[in-house]
Amino acid sequence: MAAVTLSSWCVPVGLAGGLSTALVMVIWMIWSGVFAIATCAVHVVIAATAKRPSRPVWALGAALILVVMATLGWVVPDVHLPRATLAIPVSAIALFLGLTLGPIHAKRLRPIGWSVVGVSLLTLVLMVIALR
Repeated sequence: MAAVTLSSWCVPVGLAGGLSTALVMVIWMIWSGVFAIATCAVHVVIAATAKRPSRPVWALGAALILVVMATLGWVVPDVHLPRATLAIPVSAIALFLGLTLGPIHAKRLRPIGWSVVGVSLLTLVLMVIALR
C-alpha cells in the first residue's frame, strides 16, 4: 500500500506534463512495483537477521516481480511503448536477489537504504530513456 501511495505523485505530474492517461498509469505501475520489490528485499534482510521467518516476505517479493513483469509484458504492446520499458524493473529485481540470496546482515541497513535510493534513481533514468 505504501508503494502505491508514495509513488502516486507521478500521476498529477505526468498529466500536468501532457502525458496520456495510459502512459501515466504505466509509469505509476512501474514505480510502485519497483518500490514494493525493493521494500520487500529490505524486509527479508530484517526478518532474516531477527531470526523471524523470511520466507513469506521472500515469496511476496518473488510474486511482485512476477506480477510486475507479467503486467508490463501485457501492457507495453497495448499502450505502444518501446520494448526497452520491460528492462526498467531489472535494477530492483537485481537488488532483491542480491539482498535476499546473499548473507547480508541488518547492521548494513544504511548502505542497503542507499542502494534502494540508487535503484529508484536508476528507475527514473531508465523510464525517461525508455519513454522518450
